[in-house]
Amino acid sequence: MERFDILEELAIDGGDPLPITIRGVDTEVRRYYTGAEAATFHALIAANKIVEAVDLITDGAGRAIWDAIDMLPPAIVAKLLNKVISMSGLSEGELRPLSPPSSERMAGAVLSQAVDDGLRSISEKPSGPSRGETAAG
Repeated sequence: MERFDILEELAIDGGDPLPITIRGVDTEVRRYYTGAEAATFHALIAANKIVEAVDLITDGAGRAIWDAIDMLPPAIVAKLLNKVISMSGLSEGELRPLSPPSSERMAGAVLSQAVDDGLRSISEKPSGPSRGETAAG
């Protein structure tokens, strides 16, 4: 008896590739994937390896696409990449714009920026050095 490769449940036959242009980068979005390729794509997305995932669905244009759009605001980058991913048929698009942790976002910020950011409990008086203890310690 021949075994069935369950990954083939992920295979997609969406037809011919779709030609696209993104800020001067001309490529095609693949629409046919083996189950193993689909699993690899989803693993790359889960690992936040976006360039590699876009490489897979555009036959190697991931870096060129990223370089063409990475200076745009994160929400716009996510919108454009979600469209490319949606065209592939592998997903409806699942990327969300990433925001830096608040400590990075606030690096070099003045008090008024911190207040505008919702950190209203900040005091102008510096605190003492931390020894890694909790209030209960």
